[in-house]
This record gives sequence, structure tokens and C-alpha cells, in this order.
Amino acid sequence: MFRQIVDHVLLFCLILNVSSDSFLDKNRVKRADIDLQTCIDNFNVHRDKIIRTQDSQNMGAKYLNEIDLGSREECLRLCCETDNCDVFVFEEKNSGSCYLFHCGPPEDFKCKFTHHVNYSSAIMSINRHLPDLESQIKLTKHEQDLNKL
Repeated sequence: MFRQIVDHVLLFCLILNVSSDSFLDKNRVKRADIDLQTCIDNFNVHRDKIIRTQDSQNMGAKYLNEIDLGSREECLRLCCETDNCDVFVFEEKNSGSCYLFHCGPPEDFKCKFTHHVNYSSAIMSINRHLPDLESQIKLTKHEQDLNKL
């Protein structure tokens, strides 16, 4: 009986988490799931590369935002602070344009690039949803602990 109650409570919690996500505005700026410095340290920058925007969007990539910023580092920081941003392109000039994209995980990457001088592209090399996975592992461990009671 106790096991059934625990299963129902866990199922209810999972349902609440899934349904609350559907109401979130996916393009708003907020602190990422990983800490800012870890995010910043895990981008691979490629000079003289630009995203093929139309081809990438046709494959399922999402354009998130564009803003003029003073440096590539500012663009990197903005990407790390923007929900779902895992790729950015920066026009390498004073007050250059910063373009933010969501291209997806490495196993289902939806962006294509081409050579273009005076632009840098950067791709996040870690999985932003690792904390979600860690919380699922903790939930499973908690369930195992409850089963031992």
C-alpha cells in the first residue's frame, strides 16, 4: 500500500513538472540551468564562420534573438543567460551584431555553417540539461530509499 502511494506521489510530481514547462516563455532571458562560468568555459569558438540561417531553420533550428553588443565576450555571456541558447554568431567589429540560436544537442544538431570573414560562431560543448538528469538520478535514489522502508 505504501509503495502505491509513493508511486502516485512521484507520478503526480512528474506530471506537474511537465505541464508547468509548457507555460514557460522559451525565449525569455534568465539564468541558465548551469552556472554562468561553466557555460562560458564550454563554448568552442570558430573564427570566420557564420550560420547558414535559412538552412538551419529548415532543419529545425530556432532563431532566438539579435542585439548589438561591444564584444564577442558580451555575446557569449548573453547566450549563457538566454534560455535554450547553445550557438551564437558575432560580427567581429566595434558594436557588432550578436545572433543567438538554439541548434539542439550534438546527437540531433540542426545548424549548418559556412565560411565568412569578420564573423565568429560558437557552439556549446556541454549538455545544458545535465542538472535535470542529476535531479532525476536523485529522485530515483530517493525512490529506492523509500522502498527500503
